[in-house]
Amino acid sequence: MKNLWNIFTDKLGLTVLHPQYYMNKYNRFAIKQIKNFSKDKTIVDFGCGRMSYKKYLLETCKSYFGIDHPTESKNYISNEKPDLLTHFEKTKLKNNSYNTAMMLEVLEYLERPSTPEEVLKEIHRILKKNGKIFLTSPFMYPIHDRKIDRNRFTAQKINNLLKDAGFKKIKVAQQGNFYVFVTTSVLVYMFKKINNLNKMYQLFLIPAGLLLSLILNILTLFFENNNDDDFPINILAIAEK
Repeated sequence: MKNLWNIFTDKLGLTVLHPQYYMNKYNRFAIKQIKNFSKDKTIVDFGCGRMSYKKYLLETCKSYFGIDHPTESKNYISNEKPDLLTHFEKTKLKNNSYNTAMMLEVLEYLERPSTPEEVLKEIHRILKKNGKIFLTSPFMYPIHDRKIDRNRFTAQKINNLLKDAGFKKIKVAQQGNFYVFVTTSVLVYMFKKINNLNKMYQLFLIPAGLLLSLILNILTLFFENNNDDDFPINILAIAEK
């Protein structure tokens, strides 16, 4: 089922059929920002997972280097393998060696010894002068990967973490509002429940779930730009060394 879900996300993740449409949309926005900044530059990806964005980024960047955790990387099904398996707080990469660091939807998994504070300091160390970090993290978003989903950080907390790690010119943006929060929560909850049913029930309920995703996501588009700072589902941060 997980492999089928990955295929579905790769093919239709940016369409309103997908229950995580808004989260996927926000992360795609971050990826575009990374691509625009990283033309002819080097990228290091902390928590690269299946490296879904590698091919897209290599269209313009000089090089891409993917890092993942030795244990957690085993949970991913992919033909692409990380370039380095290590704990994020001690990569042993050279000082000032990359123009761009990206860490998308990873902050929520970090714990001792790879605390957010230590990992951000490590990223700062390996970035070149004026290099940038691009970071996203869920906030009002359902618990996922239950055994390892450990943290939620407000925009202010992420700003403080980056500042304490030595970064400057920090920009933090909240993504989503109450309407996006409700729609995403309902759809993720529904598909989690469907996933726990036997295959016969899934055959009937998955099409119904996709139809509901289509309806709710389209309706929410009309309210997506309503200003609401209290219910972000995701945080995007960009900072410079």
